[in-house]
Amino acid sequence: MLINYLPPILKEIKEFQVLMSDEDVEKEKLFTTVADLEANQYITSVTEDAISRYEKMLKLSSKDTETLEDRRFRVLAKYNKKLPYTRIRLADDLSTLCGKDGYSLSIDYEKHKLTVKVALTVKDMFQVVADYLETVVPLNMMIDLVLLYNTWNMVGEKLSWEKANTYTWEQLREDVI
Repeated sequence: MLINYLPPILKEIKEFQVLMSDEDVEKEKLFTTVADLEANQYITSVTEDAISRYEKMLKLSSKDTETLEDRRFRVLAKYNKKLPYTRIRLADDLSTLCGKDGYSLSIDYEKHKLTVKVALTVKDMFQVVADYLETVVPLNMMIDLVLLYNTWNMVGEKLSWEKANTYTWEQLREDVI
């Protein structure tokens, strides 16, 4: 509180108490605004208001069910559509969108086939990745985009048989464990 910075004799004056109380409110607004400005420097940390402005600028529509993180992901995907397309650039963009371990990428140059496997941890963004690949991958390449489901080996490493029995087969395959 600002009143603590006043000399003791001034702290007792009613006008200074009211003034400092009002200034505390303004100080908090200022600190909140500065924190928002710092957060809004990067798309990965923008606030609700800022992401709404980005979506309006980029003509993106968001669903009511999308979280702030989902909306950030969508805006990032839109900004990352820079050409020329290279394997390194695609890997960097997928790392930005899905996280370093959120995907696997392979290219079969002879068959002109691009395979991207998206991890279950980012499965809600599967369609955004699909849309992104459709816009940056050359038309002569076939896109094989799949969700990287859990395999029995992955389940066996993480769960005992007793623990695995508490899940359905669908949950073991499609949920993050």
